[in-house]
Amino acid sequence: MRMSKFTTQTGGFTLVELLIAMTLGVFMMAGVLSVFISSKQSYAQQDALGQMQENARFALEMLARETRMAGFGGCSSSINVANTLSAGYVGEATSFSNGLNGYLGDSTNSTFPASFKSVSEPNTDAIIIHTVNNDGALIVDSHNPNSAIIRFTTSNSTLKKGDIVVMVDANCSNMAIFANTGPTNSSNNANHSNHNDGNISGFSYENCVKKKLKGNFTCADTSAGLELSYTAGSSVYKMDSFAYYIGTSSADSSILSLYRQDVSGTSGASEVVEGVSDLEMFYGLKVGSNVQYLKADGISATNWINVQSVRYNVTVRSLSLINGVPVSKTFSTTVKLRNRG
Repeated sequence: MRMSKFTTQTGGFTLVELLIAMTLGVFMMAGVLSVFISSKQSYAQQDALGQMQENARFALEMLARETRMAGFGGCSSSINVANTLSAGYVGEATSFSNGLNGYLGDSTNSTFPASFKSVSEPNTDAIIIHTVNNDGALIVDSHNPNSAIIRFTTSNSTLKKGDIVVMVDANCSNMAIFANTGPTNSSNNANHSNHNDGNISGFSYENCVKKKLKGNFTCADTSAGLELSYTAGSSVYKMDSFAYYIGTSSADSSILSLYRQDVSGTSGASEVVEGVSDLEMFYGLKVGSNVQYLKADGISATNWINVQSVRYNVTVRSLSLINGVPVSKTFSTTVKLRNRG
C-alpha cells in the first residue's frame, strides 16, 4: 500500500492583523480609562458636595438651636429685670435682656468686641447670644432679702464667688441678675447663694444693692427696686453668653471656619465647623404689627430686645478641590426666637 504524505502548513498573524488588533485594543483601553476617569471625577464632585452640605447642615442647625433660646430665662421677654451689677462690671450680663447682639463686619470688624475682634475674618458678621445654662438649674427653697441669702433645695451647687447669676421667680413676675458673693464653694457642695453688696475680693465688680432683687431697674437708678423675696420653686441659673464668628481654621490656614466662643466664662473659643467662609445675618425687628429684616447697623441699642427672628446666610466651601478649586454655596435659614412675640 502506498502511503500519502500530508503536509500541514502553520503560520502566525500578519502584520496588518496585528496592527488592527492593537488599534482595537487601544480604543478599548481608552474607553475603559475614560469611564474610570469620569467615574473618579463624579465621585470626587459628589464627595465635595457631600462635605459642603454636611457642614452647612451642621452649622445652620447649631446656630438655629441656640438662637431659639436667646434671652431664655424660663419666662417671656416682658418680665421685669432687676440688674444689680455695678458699673465696674464690663461683661455680657448687662445685655442679657437683649437676648442677642449682632455685629456688622467691615474691613477691620471695627464694631466687634475685643474678645474676638482680632481673630475674626474681616467683612464677615458676628453674633452674641445670651441665655442661661438650663442644665444646671438650682431650685430655690427660700429667699431672705434682708440677709441676702438664697437657699436651695439641694446641696450640689457649683456656683462660685463672682459668678454672674440669673434668678427667675416661679410666678414669672421678676428676674434678677446679680453677682454671687459667696460661699467660695471649692467642693461644689453649697446649699445657698449670697447677694451682698460691696466689694467682692478678687473681682472688679460688685452688687450695687443688697436687698432689692425685684422691680425693673439697673444700678444707674435703683429707685424702682423692691425689697421682696422670690418664691419657693424659683430657679437660679448661671448666665451663658457665647459668640459665633468666622476665623481662620486651626488645621489649615488656607480655609475659614465657624467658631463659638464663650464670652461669659473662661472656656475660650472652639472651632465647630470647617469650611464656613462667610456669615451674614439679618435681624427681624418688630415695628408695629410688621417685621422688618435689617442688618446689625440698622438696630439701635435699645431695639435689640424687639428682635424676633434672625435670618442666617452661611457660605460653605468643600474641603477637597475640584479642578483645583473648592465647591462653594450659600445656604439660608430664618430662626424665630421662642420667647419673643
